[in-house]
Amino acid sequence: MQSKGTIKIVERKADPELSESGVYSEKEFINKILDQRKEGLKIRRENLVSFGDFAIDQVRWYTWFQTSYEDEQICTLRLYETSLMGACYHRLAIFPNEPLTVQILGYPEVTWDGEGILEMGFICPSMWLDAYFISTIVRDRPSMDVLANFPISLMKQSATKAGEISYMLVDVIQSFHNRTSDYPDKLVAAMDAAIAQGDDWALEIAMGILETFAALTTDIGYDFEEVLIKNLQFQEQYQMRLDAPKKLISIETFISFPLLGMACMWYDKGNCLSVETGWLPPYLVEGRWLEDVKVGKITR
Repeated sequence: MQSKGTIKIVERKADPELSESGVYSEKEFINKILDQRKEGLKIRRENLVSFGDFAIDQVRWYTWFQTSYEDEQICTLRLYETSLMGACYHRLAIFPNEPLTVQILGYPEVTWDGEGILEMGFICPSMWLDAYFISTIVRDRPSMDVLANFPISLMKQSATKAGEISYMLVDVIQSFHNRTSDYPDKLVAAMDAAIAQGDDWALEIAMGILETFAALTTDIGYDFEEVLIKNLQFQEQYQMRLDAPKKLISIETFISFPLLGMACMWYDKGNCLSVETGWLPPYLVEGRWLEDVKVGKITR
């Protein structure tokens, strides 16, 4: 970590070292998805998830590209679309027998029900966390409300199972969002459980989310930016360790959406973020293009 005046510059280690042709190829694929996505939404309900995954990949890749204002605008647009789609998908799971007509920005109008949605396995803690914090990044309060009231008991019926700490993470975030009185107790219990589990995932990923969230939402005495930097590095370290046997770099190292979402929440509390790093694109932290996206001035 270097210091530039009052700015803390934090370099990422997981550099994909893309060639010029590699960048061109990745951008070409991204543009192909952009061109096809609107008609593709009509094909199947689960494209509400798949197109969000493509958007997540796009935003992650663009942290390594030299970006223009237009690139920033389109990445913001895609995350806003992803937020709306994620909330729709979770709502379908809550009310599986009630057809839902969806009209997302410039997409065709589609109608689905939620029959069999839990069996598909796309409702799970890790995907919920990304969905919630993407909604946080694009300041989409209605979608956050849908996700914050998604029953954990229903999530546990999904074909995709997770460990108990994963569900505790969701419960902690939901409790804070809904301002329940037991939020501090749930936060402490989840942190204790992560420490007790003691493996790399619990200490570097789960604890990283919980500790950063504690620094953001409580007066526990943590310095938010110090905790944020530490846990950005931990999440990269964890993924790089998983990747080492295959000698590859996973795109997951490029952005942690929960930690980026918390940086946005910190900024929205009136704080000036003094951390400069590829993990935290300033245009997303500041919500630079959100107003134009939401009123339809930015399209693709």
